[in-house]
Amino acid sequence: MVSSEIMLYQRLAKGDTKAFTKIYQQYWEQLYASALHLTSDEAVAEEITQDIFTELWQKRSDLRIRTSLRSYLFGILKHKVYNHWDAQAVRYRYRKRILPAEPCYTTEEEVAYHETSDLLEEALATLPQKSRSIFLLSRRENQSLKEIASHMNLSTKAVEYHITKALRHLRFHLREVLFVMLGCFLS
Repeated sequence: MVSSEIMLYQRLAKGDTKAFTKIYQQYWEQLYASALHLTSDEAVAEEITQDIFTELWQKRSDLRIRTSLRSYLFGILKHKVYNHWDAQAVRYRYRKRILPAEPCYTTEEEVAYHETSDLLEEALATLPQKSRSIFLLSRRENQSLKEIASHMNLSTKAVEYHITKALRHLRFHLREVLFVMLGCFLS
C-alpha cells in the first residue's frame, strides 16, 4: 500500500470520519460504475455500493487489508455482485418451480369469462357475414388490413370500414356487460 493509503486506513481504523469521507469520495463513483456495469440495475448498483461503505465503516477496527484499499473495496464489490446474482438465480428458480405457469382464476372469474365470451359470440353472430368475417380475420387471426384486403378482394378502406362497423356494433351490444363489469370493479 502507498503511505498515504496506509495513513488513511489507520485513521479509518481509529474511527476517523474524515478519513472515511475521503475514502467514500475517492472510490464511490468507481465502485458504483462497476456495480452498474455488472448488474445493469441502477438501484441494485447503488445498494451494493452503499453496502460496501456501510460494511467498511462497521468493520473498520477489524480490517486487515494486505493489498491496496482499492483492491480490497473491489474485492468486496465482486462478492456482493456474486451474492446478488445468486439471489436472483434462487428467485428465478423459485418462480419457475412454485408459481403456476398458468394464472389461477376463481370460479366466479371463470364463469364471468365464459358468460362474457358467450355474449360476445352472440353479438358477433348478429353482424352481417362480411363484417363478421373481416373482424374475425383481424382480431382472431391477427391479419393485417392488407392481408385481409387481398384475401377478400377488397380495398384496405373497405376493410377498415367493416372493422369499424363491427366494433361499433359490438360496443353497442356489449355495453350492458361493460356497465355490469364496471359496477363490479368500482364497488
